[in-house]
Amino acid sequence: MVTHRDAIQKDPAITGGRGLCVYEKEGDIGDQLRVVSGYSCPGETPPGGHRCPIITSIILHHRILIMQEESGLEQATFAAGCFWEVEAAFRRVESVVRTWTGYTGGTVQYPTYKQICSGSTGHAEAVRVEFDPRVVTYDQLLEVFWDIHDPTQENRQGPDIGTNYRSAIFYHSNDQKEKALASRDRVQGSPRLKGRKVVTEILPAGPFWKAEDCHQQFYEKCGWGYAAGPKYWG
Repeated sequence: MVTHRDAIQKDPAITGGRGLCVYEKEGDIGDQLRVVSGYSCPGETPPGGHRCPIITSIILHHRILIMQEESGLEQATFAAGCFWEVEAAFRRVESVVRTWTGYTGGTVQYPTYKQICSGSTGHAEAVRVEFDPRVVTYDQLLEVFWDIHDPTQENRQGPDIGTNYRSAIFYHSNDQKEKALASRDRVQGSPRLKGRKVVTEILPAGPFWKAEDCHQQFYEKCGWGYAAGPKYWG
């Protein structure tokens, strides 16, 4: 069941200047829905007989799903340690349209930063990336992912220790799954790892809980520069 909450959300900070449909969803989070601005589907045909587009972008923030109409963009979700640094790295990639930091892979609804840092919810700090596949490919995003962290460190990245800092790829399609697995095999075979085992999880994308506002685009807010870690595979 989808309950219409607010037909158009026009906050430029969220939409990038474009109108988005905002719906409150009851039922299984992550279901693929069909909506059009101000209308819900299935079962409804908007005036003029326009077809409802498939929703491709779903961001969960408390009980609100912000949904963007299909525009040829795709999504990817990565966990590679502290999400401040991960988001900063992907925001530097051409044709990455938007990014969000958040929590995924856990068992508790509406998690907070404090909760996930305790390790009690099972969530990973993650970044959801919306990108234009006509310009930047998913394989190229995978290469960025492997470059910016050490995939052989289990439940940590450097001084950051805990299950929330684990390495993981959350795929949004079978194609992404196959490419993620193939890329992990390539990394594992790299002599640069010197026999160390890649511990990166590859899992289906599930509920993504948007992090608190203070964690969004953190480096840009603070005026900090970003320096990627060493490249771990070639």
